[in-house]
Amino acid sequence: IGLAFALYPISNAFTRITLGKTGMHPSRVMAIMLAFIAFLIFIIIVVVFIILPLFAQINELMARIPELSAKLQSDSMDLLGKGRNSFPLLPSSVGSLINDTITGIMTFVSGMVKNLLTSTLQIVANLFGLIVVPFLSFYFLKDWRDLTNMAVNIFNDATRPKARQVLNHIGNALSAYVSGLWKLSLLAGFSV
Repeated sequence: IGLAFALYPISNAFTRITLGKTGMHPSRVMAIMLAFIAFLIFIIIVVVFIILPLFAQINELMARIPELSAKLQSDSMDLLGKGRNSFPLLPSSVGSLINDTITGIMTFVSGMVKNLLTSTLQIVANLFGLIVVPFLSFYFLKDWRDLTNMAVNIFNDATRPKARQVLNHIGNALSAYVSGLWKLSLLAGFSV
């Protein structure tokens, strides 16, 4: 339902487009299809320009962690004088503190990678929802008036106009809320 409310303003915008000099407007189904195509293009852009480079950088980091850890450990020990004959050896408490810090960093990074893998598996597990949600959203958008009429017909004749008005206000409010979230997300994304 959230996707339907998110695409509702876009599909309405497509229905207001005038085609050529004839003054015709796209049908409701065509406008919904155009809204889905625009949403799909947006998702592809996000995946290509944000998610794939992020995964590439994480994979590069994971490949370099052993090298960076060894370099960090040798550099810190060389800097502090451990292992060099010209400097006195550090007390064992300082050496264990450095080792504990390096171990903590490695634990943090491995936990982050584990969380990334878990979230990736959850995305794959929710693939079924990614397939079903667009179809349900399409039918919610296409049959919005019929669904509203079905909901209004539950009420008695005297309260139907008020029920229709309340449902329209709820639909407009949810649509505006989701549209605002899209705009806020885009602004935050461009700012980052």
